[in-house]
Amino acid sequence: MNRKILSIVCLVFALSACQSVEKNTSPDIAIDALKIQDVSWQSQVKRLAFANDDWLQELNDPRLKHYVDIALKNNFNLQASEAQLAAQLKNARINAARLFPSLDFVLRRNKIESQQANSVNNSSANNSNPVTDTSNVTSGSSYTGNFNVSWEIDIWQRLSAQRKASVKNSQATAADFQAARLSLVASVTRAWFNLNSLKLRIDIAEKRLTTIKESLEIVEEQYLNGSQSALNVYLNRTDYASQQANIIDLKNTLQNAIREFRVLLGEYPNLDISFDAKLPTILKSVPAGLPAELIMRRPDVLADLYEWQSSAYDAAAAQRARYPSFSLTASYGVTSQSLSTLDEQSLLLNLLNSITVPIFRGGQLKAQAEAAKFSQDASFKLYLATLLRSFNEVENALSSEISLKDRLAFLDQAASLSESGYELALEQYTTGISSYETVLEARRRWFSAQVEVVNLRNAILQNRIALNLALGGDFTSKSKSGAYSAKTKQTSLTK
Repeated sequence: MNRKILSIVCLVFALSACQSVEKNTSPDIAIDALKIQDVSWQSQVKRLAFANDDWLQELNDPRLKHYVDIALKNNFNLQASEAQLAAQLKNARINAARLFPSLDFVLRRNKIESQQANSVNNSSANNSNPVTDTSNVTSGSSYTGNFNVSWEIDIWQRLSAQRKASVKNSQATAADFQAARLSLVASVTRAWFNLNSLKLRIDIAEKRLTTIKESLEIVEEQYLNGSQSALNVYLNRTDYASQQANIIDLKNTLQNAIREFRVLLGEYPNLDISFDAKLPTILKSVPAGLPAELIMRRPDVLADLYEWQSSAYDAAAAQRARYPSFSLTASYGVTSQSLSTLDEQSLLLNLLNSITVPIFRGGQLKAQAEAAKFSQDASFKLYLATLLRSFNEVENALSSEISLKDRLAFLDQAASLSESGYELALEQYTTGISSYETVLEARRRWFSAQVEVVNLRNAILQNRIALNLALGGDFTSKSKSGAYSAKTKQTSLTK
């Protein structure tokens, strides 16, 4: 009766201890700790997954997916992260095996030697006593075969806590792999749009060089006719030389960017790539009222969450290591003089139950439990820091989305006006109303405005990439598979 009561008490303690760890490491605790305002509870359970690549479609560039697929297939850093994930999964399997009994078979050969003395009767007239002059040594072997079984009964769920800690470590490694994957996709996307931006800037620079050359030929001809000053010739020649140097610098920058892009793809860094430069217009706007739960699926946020949960299980296991442990050991085997005669008649069975109670370890177990608790607190703080940084990144990207689009509207207008201003300045110069310096300044403003438009359009694309990266994917929480289940809080990221 007492044994049954003790078993029930131990089972209730173990179950309550596991539930306590899971409850005390919920993402909701972190949301509360950050004191996020305007939060309302969700009644249904949300299931959020790792980041997907659906957000690439929002960038409206069909060519991009081709290069992303190549990078995901060939990138060596991503392959290394995948190998580390596979190794961590095997480590989790190793820790899970400790919950089960271990069974070994041992076969031993024992050598046996015995010595037997023989006496020889060598009687004579002078010697009537027998003399021992020889001996026989016999040798043989015996064979022992044993099945050894050992099992630590996990009454306090210490081994179970260690297994769960290992599982959480595996999930953290999986999240790190997903973070590396998402980062690679973002890096390829950024590099691709930077390539297009550079090539467009080169096109603008070459167009400007052509315009400068045409003006230079006119000015030189007018100078020879005596209707133009030498100063205007020098000014045009200076612009022409400076623009040639600028184009050389831009082309060198483009070549370096192409090499870096091919390295991201896992390919040799040559210049064997051709494309028509264009920067797509993002058609899908950011929806209002994005739920804060989208951040909870970010791979780096999930990784820190799993690390925190793992450290909580480690702390629980370290505390339970101070409790008595119960072990069961059994040996079942046979012994015979010959391998062929190992049979049931020579079976031996040994069964041993043991209990180990830690009494004095010099404070080692207590210190280990306290150290594990401090590690748990540190993991929680790091999780909070990652969450706070994530919210900041999203808020910055959202505000930048608005300001960049507003700037683009004005810059498009400025580019159009500067083109009209250049044409007017050129017309007034030919009629003698304005000076040639006005033409040069109008031309500079026109091409500068074109470059600024290209840079800003690229900045809008880069910012959208940053926003998707900060959110861990697109603007929806729909997914093919889940990463964790939790009753998650929701707040609005956009007003």
